Amino acid sequence: MEEIHENTAKEPIFALKLEIQKHGETIGELKCYEKSCFIFGRQEDAVDYTLTHESISRRHAALVHCKNTGLPCLYDLQSANGTFVGNERIHNKRMLEEGDVIRFGESTRLYIVQGVQI
Repeated sequence: MEEIHENTAKEPIFALKLEIQKHGETIGELKCYEKSCFIFGRQEDAVDYTLTHESISRRHAALVHCKNTGLPCLYDLQSANGTFVGNERIHNKRMLEEGDVIRFGESTRLYIVQGVQI
């Protein structure tokens, strides 16, 4: 992950948030604008946001504010059960846009991208 951060991350230019939904109901939000890189996964002492579903890897995915554009980019960290944007599994990275829906592993929680202004 250090490689991703050093080579591609920059300070956020958007007040990016992820709205958390479960079964269509908003249950929280994650602020993803206070630093340039956020790690998602099960291992509490190695991630910024802990995801508790059993299908989620210890270090599952990273959200990085890209160095060249400032836009948020989601990286799958070679997770066993995948990181999805919409219904598409990402295999390396994917730029995120306003309204994109993220899912980690087989969890039913959805993370809706908010605050990306182009």
